Amino acid sequence: MPRDPNNPADKSGERLMAVPLTGGDPITLLWHANTSLVTAPDGSLLTVGGIDAGHWAARRITDTGADTPTLTELTAIPPMAARIAQLSLQNGTLATDEPNSTFLGAYYTRRIAADGTPGAPTWQT
Repeated sequence: MPRDPNNPADKSGERLMAVPLTGGDPITLLWHANTSLVTAPDGSLLTVGGIDAGHWAARRITDTGADTPTLTELTAIPPMAARIAQLSLQNGTLATDEPNSTFLGAYYTRRIAADGTPGAPTWQT
């Protein structure tokens, strides 16, 4: 499912793309990746990223001579719960400041039902 790289709520790293040396459109390898690449001793590249927060891993990028480089998962990185730095509950709305839930930090609101069940979070600017 394509992600919107301009949506701050979907901003977990940067899109990692390969540009064909012979021309053509860039190819998205990972929707979310760390902005640092490291060269491995064998000449491949190493990065951390995934398609979403639940599928992050350390990955090897290898040029096989094909149109698209090969991506190999080396080590899965399990998701971690966001740290809530501040919260407020007022008039049935729970507001949370979650500084490590995205690369930009995040402020969310959730409606709380009469039985205490929280609704889906809504990212706020």
